[in-house]
Amino acid sequence: MKNKTLYLAKLQVRSEAVDGGAIPEDEMQCDFVISTGDEDAHCSIMTEKTLRNYDEDAQGGVPFVKDHEEGIDTILGRTVASSYDEEQKRTIATVSMLRDSDDTPENMRINEYIRRIERGYYNSVSVAFREAEEKCSICHREIFDFYSDNPCPHIPGRTYDGQRCTYTVDNARLRHVGLVAAGSNPNAKLLDTREWDAELLKIKQEGDLGTGATDAKTLLERDGLKWRKSLIDTAIGEGIRAEDDFDEDTWRKRLENMESDHILSQTSTWQKLGDARWGEGGRKTEPGGGHHTPNQSSDIVLPTWLFS
Repeated sequence: MKNKTLYLAKLQVRSEAVDGGAIPEDEMQCDFVISTGDEDAHCSIMTEKTLRNYDEDAQGGVPFVKDHEEGIDTILGRTVASSYDEEQKRTIATVSMLRDSDDTPENMRINEYIRRIERGYYNSVSVAFREAEEKCSICHREIFDFYSDNPCPHIPGRTYDGQRCTYTVDNARLRHVGLVAAGSNPNAKLLDTREWDAELLKIKQEGDLGTGATDAKTLLERDGLKWRKSLIDTAIGEGIRAEDDFDEDTWRKRLENMESDHILSQTSTWQKLGDARWGEGGRKTEPGGGHHTPNQSSDIVLPTWLFS
């Protein structure tokens, strides 16, 4: 059975904004693979030009909508950043969504969608595009130009003289990204931002960064140690808040040897004690000294479902 800390390597919803700052309490950001160069269920293949166009358009901001429906009550959010992964030929976009407030109109409430995205129940996306050149892989004519004097006679997915018909989507521009139950491209989904690989697993098991060409800092970040440090810092802050004469150094050493779910459990215990002393969220204390108010808190407490 895998150690619970391994699951820190698979965080999918961002706990740090794309600009490196803190995400406001009323906002959620997450990364989606919105399109790839793989053949999809429609037998279409996005070209590199199209994927780079999607990257450019997503950086400028396009709507993130429910099931390809465009309207004031179907928009969930907007893309706020993007990148093109040249090695894997895929476009990755960061989506921002605003959580509901007391003033949010009933027809625009989306907290349930956010909750299900955070939990991984909704994780697939699909793109809507415009201005595309869709060319048949067999005759290289526009595959859906039925009014042409010499239209393409081929049907995507069928085989003609041993050659299977597909079509490329070239120079398309991104119209929106849709949250869907099951998209035509199985690889267009909530991005697993910290995937394990053989090299990283070996480092985790043997504790040796070795002398390979891979950058050690990058490996440690992918290992999820950054997030584990956030867990420990949060726990220490709650401990200082909960107990007088809190022994930070001793407890930090103990927490570093704990599994993540045990750290979360200890954090919860201290948080309850602190709430009893200072009121809910009161007298927040940073590790290493210094106080701040609840509105200034930068603590990150990750829920237990991330590790199950």
